[in-house]
Amino acid sequence: MTIKRIMKDIIALTKHPLTSHGIHTINDEDTLGKVYVLMIGPEGTPYEDGFFFFQIDLPDTYPIDPPIVKYLTQGNKIRFNPNLYVCGKVCLSIINTWNGPGWSPCNTLSSVLISIQAMVFINNPLTNEPGFENASKSQLKNYNEIIRHESIRTGILKMMKKPPLTQFGQFKPIMKKYICENISKIKKRIDKLAILHDGVMYSSTYGLTLTPFYAKMKIILIQMYNRINNANNANTDLVDSLINDTQKIIINNKIKIFKFKNSNDIITTGDVQEIDGNKLPDKPLVTKPLVTKPLTMKDSLSKMKEIAINLEIDIKKKSTKSGKMINKSKSELLLEIYQKNNG
Repeated sequence: MTIKRIMKDIIALTKHPLTSHGIHTINDEDTLGKVYVLMIGPEGTPYEDGFFFFQIDLPDTYPIDPPIVKYLTQGNKIRFNPNLYVCGKVCLSIINTWNGPGWSPCNTLSSVLISIQAMVFINNPLTNEPGFENASKSQLKNYNEIIRHESIRTGILKMMKKPPLTQFGQFKPIMKKYICENISKIKKRIDKLAILHDGVMYSSTYGLTLTPFYAKMKIILIQMYNRINNANNANTDLVDSLINDTQKIIINNKIKIFKFKNSNDIITTGDVQEIDGNKLPDKPLVTKPLVTKPLTMKDSLSKMKEIAINLEIDIKKKSTKSGKMINKSKSELLLEIYQKNNG
């Protein structure tokens, strides 16, 4: 029953993903029932735009017993929510870690994720703490401002730089895309927050004390965005020339390149009659998809140097420390090549 139920829940989550809720999941390749989760902070809450990570393990006794949930977006000893502990514990009745309506086998992995988001990432999270259900406006505000600040510093900047586990690196494309699509909105929000809060000290429960520095974080965010944007453009336009839908074959001892609608198509005389005037033989040239060996870091750097030289771009620069000529970095070459090709 356990394996079937775990498979059922995982398949349901795959068929009906929760991405519209800002919830993204990846299944562990080696362990059935281990799921990595990225939740993006909902708009209008102190958690807005932050990247919040969870690891979920479905035990051998599932669904009799609830999932084991661990919270992993940590930094600066900030208690991001009364239900989220610095040690990683997630305290909610639905998973039997707090008093109240408990776990039921009728619940699913999807319903647990929706519940975590709905119960934790709310507008006034301090009200989740027993005794603070009727907290004063000033108490709510102080805690909110600390969480709002840390959702950017830890939730965006730190998590983009170093996710809590290697496996969470698989979410990087989603995170980069989110930043690129929302950079204008995030910058405007930070500008407003900087005017209101920079230099003002906030103190709250759990011994939290913070003096915001939004203006500084904006600079770091813009630098991060520029690195992402420049790398995306340069890699797409120049370096990654062996794109997925391009295949190589040899005709008369020369490499010929042509494109298919599907990179997995098998080359046959029915698919392509000739290439660059060279008629194909009656037999298929390839009986299975060709696999191109991926470029190594050394190969891609050599290729960029070759492109730079052809564009009359210097591949060396003067060191600001020693004054000697040194090789430009990969990112510097990417940026210069991109700028040269785009006027």
